[in-house]
Amino acid sequence: MNPPYYILFSTQPATSTSLGHPTIQYQYADDSPLSLLPQHPDEHVLLLEYDQGSSVPTVTSTSRTMAVTGVKDRHNDRMYIIEATSVPGEDKFVAIC
Repeated sequence: MNPPYYILFSTQPATSTSLGHPTIQYQYADDSPLSLLPQHPDEHVLLLEYDQGSSVPTVTSTSRTMAVTGVKDRHNDRMYIIEATSVPGEDKFVAIC
């Protein structure tokens, strides 16, 4: 299994049928965990933990105003759709791989 190649997000309740493109930052075991903290007050950080031994990655949120409700894999484990619930407004998303 290869690392995620394409990651999209969908917020619920869905205001449209379109999916968003998050900013992706790769985080490795020896990287500082401080880089996982949001850089702006309106930024939400979602952690996608990819393990080659697992068939589905784990996704969690560091935000108190956003919860991950699911993750779907598409196209031979190369594209993931992260489903989340958040408060209304213009929010920025960052997916950490």
